[in-house]
Amino acid sequence: MGSDLPPTRDCDRLRKELRLVPAELKADAVQEAWLAHLQGDCPVQAVKTYAQRERRRRLKERATAKVEVAALSHA
Repeated sequence: MGSDLPPTRDCDRLRKELRLVPAELKADAVQEAWLAHLQGDCPVQAVKTYAQRERRRRLKERATAKVEVAALSHA
């Protein structure tokens, strides 16, 4: 995986952040890192932000699904 990462001084930190990303989102996280690198931003922070955003989205989806199931069972 090291060869497809953007060049950064914090390569070890980037690898560490990518280890925390779920496997199904890893390719998107690498794309986020490249995009940040090309824009002159920090790839490590971009991966961190992406992972947090996806985590929040998944939690929101679960909560919405639970509410919908509860509403259907009472209808």
